[in-house]
Amino acid sequence: MPLDHCAVFDGAWRLLTGQVPFRDFSMPNSLVPIALQVPFFKVLGVNWFSYCLHAALFNGLFCLLVFVFLKWLGGSSWLSFFYAFLSGLVFYPPYGLPSHDQHAFFFVFLALVIAFFPSRTSSLAAKAGAWFLVPVILAAAFFSKQIPTVFAVPVVFLVMLATTKKRQLKIMAAAVGTSAAVVAAGFFAVLRIFHIDLAQVVLSLWTYPSQMGGERLRFFSANYPVWKFMRGAFYPLTREPFSLTLLSYGLIYLSAVVVVALTLVRSFRRAADGGTVKARATLWPIGLSLGLLGICNGFIFFTLNQGENGLPYLFAALGLAHIGVLGLFPPREGMKRAVGLKGAVSLLFIVVAVTDGVAFNNRVNRTRIVHDLKLQDRPVAAAADVPEELRFIRFVTPPDCQYSAADLKRTAEFLKAEKATFFLLGDTSILYALAHRPSTSPVLWFHPGLTIPAVDSEDFLLFEEHLLEHLRKYKVKYVVLEGQKTWFGLALWNFKKLSSLIRPDSPKNRNFGGFRVLRIDLAEEP
Repeated sequence: MPLDHCAVFDGAWRLLTGQVPFRDFSMPNSLVPIALQVPFFKVLGVNWFSYCLHAALFNGLFCLLVFVFLKWLGGSSWLSFFYAFLSGLVFYPPYGLPSHDQHAFFFVFLALVIAFFPSRTSSLAAKAGAWFLVPVILAAAFFSKQIPTVFAVPVVFLVMLATTKKRQLKIMAAAVGTSAAVVAAGFFAVLRIFHIDLAQVVLSLWTYPSQMGGERLRFFSANYPVWKFMRGAFYPLTREPFSLTLLSYGLIYLSAVVVVALTLVRSFRRAADGGTVKARATLWPIGLSLGLLGICNGFIFFTLNQGENGLPYLFAALGLAHIGVLGLFPPREGMKRAVGLKGAVSLLFIVVAVTDGVAFNNRVNRTRIVHDLKLQDRPVAAAADVPEELRFIRFVTPPDCQYSAADLKRTAEFLKAEKATFFLLGDTSILYALAHRPSTSPVLWFHPGLTIPAVDSEDFLLFEEHLLEHLRKYKVKYVVLEGQKTWFGLALWNFKKLSSLIRPDSPKNRNFGGFRVLRIDLAEEP
C-alpha cells in the first residue's frame, strides 16, 4: 500500500541523508517512529527486513507491558500471559510496519503504566521519577500522532491523581511541572539548534490537523443523527464500513455493570475498610478497562481509518474486565460453589477472547484490510522482479495499484544509474532510497488539506512556488509520475508551473509501466 507503507521509511531515509524535519520537509505526525527507525537502518541496512523488525520489536514490548500491567492489577501469571499474548495479535500485526498510530498507542500505554507505578512502590524517589517521566512519554506519544494521545491524557492524569496520597500531591505536581518545563525547553532548544521555524511546526502539527478534525466533525454532524453518534462512541465497529463485530466489547460493558452494581451493594453492607479494599480490587480494573476502550473508540471515531486498526487495547481491556469480575469472588478456600462459578466466569472470558482473537487474525491480519487492500488470489511477484532492498516482502500487487514490482525495480535502477536527483509525484516515496537519491519533496506525503493546502485554494499556489524553490535547491532533473494521480487525487495538471517545465520530447524520458520519468529544466521557468 504505497501511501501507508512508505511514510516512515522515507522519513528515516531523509534523516539518514541529513535532512531535518520541519526545516527540509514537513509532516503532520510520525516524528518519533521515523527517528526510531534510523538506528535500525544504520545497523541492518535500508531494507524491508529492518523496517519490519522495528514494528515486531515494539509489538513484543507492548505484550510485555500488558503482562506487567495486568499482574499489577491482580491478574495471575497465566491470566496476564494469556491476554498479553492475544494483545500481540491486535497491536502491530494489522498494520505490520512502523506507524504513527501504533507508536502513539504504545507510548500512551507506557505512560499509563508509569503513571500507575507509584502506587506499587513505597520509595518517594521512585514515585517522583515516575511522575517526571509521564509528560516525557506523553510527548513521545503526541509526536507520534496527536490522536489517540489527546484522548489518553485525561485518563493518564486521572490515574495519577487517584493513586497519589494527599500529602504527596504537591510532590507529584512539582515533578510533573518540572518535566513539562524540561520538555518545553528541550523542544525550543531543538528548534534553535537546527534552525527550525516554529510557525512551520505549528502549521504542520496543529493548524492543518485541527482543520481536518473540524471537517470530520462537520461530516459526522451532517451525516449521523445523535443516537447513531452516541452508539458509535460506545461501539464504533458497528458503523460502516467496519466489518468486524467483537464479542469482547459486550462482555466488557456487561462486566462493568455487574462489577459496579455488586461492589456498591457490598460496600454499603460491609465496614468502611472492607468495602474500600473490595472496591479497589474490582472498580480499579473495570475503570481502567473502560478507559482503554474509550481511547480506542475515540481514535476509531475521529480518524476515519479502518476501525480494525484502532483496537490495540482490546485484549488488555478484556483482561482488566476479567480481573475485575474475579475480584467479586471471596478469596477464601473451601467454597465449592464460588470456586465453580469463578471457573465458569473465567471459561466465558477465555472463550470470548479466543473467538475474537481467531476472528481478528483471519479477517484482519490475513486480509490486510487495514490498508484497504484486496490481495486474495493475487499472484506473488518473482524475487527477480523485486528490488533487492524489498526482498523480505512477499510482493503482491493489489488490483488498484498503478505499477508492478518489476516497474518499481526498473525505475529505481534507471534513476540510480543516472545519478540525478528527481521529484516523485506519487505515494511510493521509498523510490528515493531505492535509487540512492535524496528525497526532494517538501512534504512527507501528499494529502491535500492535511500535508499541503487544498488544491482549489490560494495557498496551493504559494505551495507550488515553495515546491519549485525546493526542487531548485536539490537541482532536480527529473519528475517521476506514479500512475495518473496520487491516492488522494493529486495529479501533474494541478501544478500549472511545474507541468509547464516538463520537456516532453527529451530523449532522456522513460516509461516503466506505471512510472513515467520525465526530464525537467527548472531554468526554463518563464
